[in-house]
Amino acid sequence: MKNSLKKKYQNLKVELLKENKYYKNNVILVNRNRVDPVFRSIWCASILNSFKNQNVILFTKKKFSFTNTLYQNFGVRKLEFLSVSDIFFKNFFTNFLCLFRSFSDYLIYSYKGIDKFIEKFNINDVYTGLLIHESYIKKEKYFIDTNFFLPFFYFFQILTSYVLIYYLEDYLVRNKVKSIIINKYTYFDVDSVLFLIAKKKNLKCFVLSQEKVLKNNKTLFYDQKYSLNKNDLKKKISKKKINNFVNKKFKGLTDRDAKYSHNQKFFFNNKILNYMFPEKKRLTILFCPHVFSDSCSATGKFIFRDFFDFYLKTINQCKKINDINWVIKMHPYRKFYNETDISKKFNDKIKSRNIKIISDKYNILSVIRHVDAVVTAKGTIILEATILGKKVLAYENNRFEDFNFFLKYSEINDYYNKLSFKDCDLKVSQKDKDLSKRLLFEYNHKAYSYKDNIFIDERNKSKTQLDRYHSNLIKTFKKGKKVIYNSIYYQNLKKNILE
Repeated sequence: MKNSLKKKYQNLKVELLKENKYYKNNVILVNRNRVDPVFRSIWCASILNSFKNQNVILFTKKKFSFTNTLYQNFGVRKLEFLSVSDIFFKNFFTNFLCLFRSFSDYLIYSYKGIDKFIEKFNINDVYTGLLIHESYIKKEKYFIDTNFFLPFFYFFQILTSYVLIYYLEDYLVRNKVKSIIINKYTYFDVDSVLFLIAKKKNLKCFVLSQEKVLKNNKTLFYDQKYSLNKNDLKKKISKKKINNFVNKKFKGLTDRDAKYSHNQKFFFNNKILNYMFPEKKRLTILFCPHVFSDSCSATGKFIFRDFFDFYLKTINQCKKINDINWVIKMHPYRKFYNETDISKKFNDKIKSRNIKIISDKYNILSVIRHVDAVVTAKGTIILEATILGKKVLAYENNRFEDFNFFLKYSEINDYYNKLSFKDCDLKVSQKDKDLSKRLLFEYNHKAYSYKDNIFIDERNKSKTQLDRYHSNLIKTFKKGKKVIYNSIYYQNLKKNILE
């Protein structure tokens, strides 16, 4: 965002929230330091402030932040600056003891292994092991469990867990907190820890992302936002409209994902395939791994520890299946996660004549057309490959799990057995192709559409478009609170929260 727009935002004041000394209960907001989540969380807090008599407390890790000013300009009066080091020294004696407990836990789980750490590590029944591990993967991009000791990163995050959980649980009680508003619950951070504490204490926890609202912390945001079922197909939509959408999608014209997945100009062909694999095998299979550092838990249950674990163990299993040529196409988003060097590091170690990694320059659809089947975890490649007439082997718990047009694996041994593609029909019916087209259409609508007359989905916009949008947003807010109260998003949010 331009500095000129930031200054305009800083000078904008809309008193949407009011501090009332007679209100006995509080709602906590967590500042993610992004503008769109700021507004959505303020709207949510204003509803709880007005209708549930809850005063607002902002948790922020930055004392001097542009987004802090935004919160204050809309009426937030109480800010809590959360610094783990400050919290540690405020209650030095207790936390000093936690230092020894943390080191003990670190040694114990170094001995027991990373899988036990993810499954069992908890403080007061708040299980942060998976969050810590996924934060490590996000930072380092991979995890190799061949060393006796866990990386020291885990020790620091174990200690941080003790400090944060003890502090937050005490804070929630002392300040009579009834509600928590966050924008994410993945990776190890204040918001994800609060989400787990709210789950344990049965507190109201609202997770806001674009126009979706998750209220029940026993379900996944992913289930609401991305999963499809037969009810999504009830509305009649013409085949022409669906086909036009799919054609645009395959040209990279519909959304951000399509742009990065399908706009490559180099096309794979039989000549390239024959050069890669001079020796023909029973089948040629395409393996499409996920982005390594993406949160595995955000998309629900999975049989592997993380997406890097899925990638590495699949490669090792493919080496054992000698009658198949394996083509590997790394995820198109990996460069945005800074995973290019990591991928190269491990791909260069693959010494197998029947496994080849192809260049990012090749259009993925052209690759799919020249293989017999596709292997993946959970992505939209399931639909795209089926549309092109290729059978897909994917994990059973994904956004399309209610449908049976693809081969499903449920456990690791089941996956390893099915990777051989023996005794399975690889034919794809026209009915399954049509179903996949419809699901791709519905998924895109569910993931990217919005109804509000003020906020947009920023993910598919250029910097110029976003600057223009924010300029108009400032003008809208200057009209006063009624514009906000009358907006579609606010009305839907109010109904959702108060029902």
